[in-house]
Amino acid sequence: MLIYLTMIDTPEEKDRFEVIYSKYRYLMLHVAGRILQNHHDAEDAVHEAFVAIIHNIGKIHDVESPKTRSLVVLIVERKAIDVLRKKQRENLIEINEYILGIEM
Repeated sequence: MLIYLTMIDTPEEKDRFEVIYSKYRYLMLHVAGRILQNHHDAEDAVHEAFVAIIHNIGKIHDVESPKTRSLVVLIVERKAIDVLRKKQRENLIEINEYILGIEM
């Protein structure tokens, strides 16, 4: 978590992020894992989601609200889908290279 805190400027935002991290990290990992079906990919998606949350931390005022929970879940879902799409593109490239006989 320390790496995330170095990305945040004000003490109030750091406190808010710490609460979000503690309260939602397991939920986020569960949501990402459900989408990606791979623990390592889910961790990558959660990391990307936390970075996105840091960039929007000023918009989050009440950490305990259902609105914040929904926002956190939405962000991690989108990041998990991004990871899934990236993996699908990589697999497509590997298949095309194999079919064409291109070695990397």
